[in-house]
Amino acid sequence: MSHATIQFSWAQTAVSVSDSMALVAFYTKTGGQNWTNQGGWLTGRVDDWFGVEIRNGRVTGINFQLVSNNLTGSI
Repeated sequence: MSHATIQFSWAQTAVSVSDSMALVAFYTKTGGQNWTNQGGWLTGRVDDWFGVEIRNGRVTGINFQLVSNNLTGSI
């Protein structure tokens, strides 16, 4: 099974389209514009977004304390 990848002009790491879209949905559904630390989300390289871990072009984790980052909403 092949996976489509997305390569932004600023990106050094290709990230699967489905993973990228899931991160955008996560940001939107949890009030990302009000997070304490938005750390590059939606503006920088996906592999530099605060708390995002990527390995071999796939998101392997979101590693930050959800409670202390002012996330709201349902996941």
